[in-house]
Amino acid sequence: MIIEETPKPQPIIVTEFIINHYECEEHGEIVVKHKDCPKSGRFGNNILAQTALMRFEQRLPLRKVHEALERFFGIEISPTSIMDMTNRVSGALNPEYQEITAKIKKSKKVYADETVLKVDGKKYWIWTFVTDNAVLFIIRNSRGKKVVKEILDGYKGVVVRDGYTAYDKYGIATQRCWAHIKREAESISDHCKEAKGFYGSLMDLFHDAQSKLETNSNKELLKRRSEEHLMNLISKSYKCRKVKELAKKIHNGFSDWFTFVIHDVEPTNNIAERSLREFIVIRKIIGGLRSVKSTETYETIMSCLATWKLNGLDVMSQFLNCLRS
Repeated sequence: MIIEETPKPQPIIVTEFIINHYECEEHGEIVVKHKDCPKSGRFGNNILAQTALMRFEQRLPLRKVHEALERFFGIEISPTSIMDMTNRVSGALNPEYQEITAKIKKSKKVYADETVLKVDGKKYWIWTFVTDNAVLFIIRNSRGKKVVKEILDGYKGVVVRDGYTAYDKYGIATQRCWAHIKREAESISDHCKEAKGFYGSLMDLFHDAQSKLETNSNKELLKRRSEEHLMNLISKSYKCRKVKELAKKIHNGFSDWFTFVIHDVEPTNNIAERSLREFIVIRKIIGGLRSVKSTETYETIMSCLATWKLNGLDVMSQFLNCLRS
């Protein structure tokens, strides 16, 4: 009989590193040390990386991380020390975080969204910006345009977003989310016969544009005709108040509904919404963050984790590479 089994919990390895200091007339003091010798503290890079993974990938509270380290490695690290260790990991990942931010700014398209998160009992917002090869999170105490400007000022790509006006005037074009407007139209479709007809016509129009996209070589003409049909739909004289309100909402973002026809973007911002799910799960577990200082640690480590996984990279190896550099 063949079975698979894990080894017993292994004791930690204690290593003494000799750090050499040299004096150079041209460059001053030069410090030479092993790549696995951490910049500070008595815990090695493997423990730092494992702690960050347990905290942010496995969503363990500080007390549970403390218990896991003691159970599997026989090492006692206080919750306060664990929090300090994750802050140090965040500092080591800062160059990677800045590179992710640069990728967002240079991308041809970005999917954006935001949601609420309590920080020290106060309302903050998690913003996400997603491209084909990068995921950026930022946590701010504002939901205003200044946050979008911080990331997308001078942006030369297409922004895919919901109907929130903070994203207006950023990028060369914007694509409004059809998933949002579909849900709104569907939610009122049982209200009356007129609302049901409006919902059906709106979805027929959307699916018609999607189906013709693959076979129609004249994208500009397809976009123009789709917009004409949409204008005819929302300009009708409706009696139902709910339909009137929805038609007005569609009209307010009229030029942004068929950007996907001429640009290589999705017609929804579901990609951005999915990237926020991890934060939403964390929000359900811990309620919110306890201090403003912790926001930088969360946005840095979570951005790096999401970006590495998006690119199919081994997160443990990436943690160690950043800690060693």
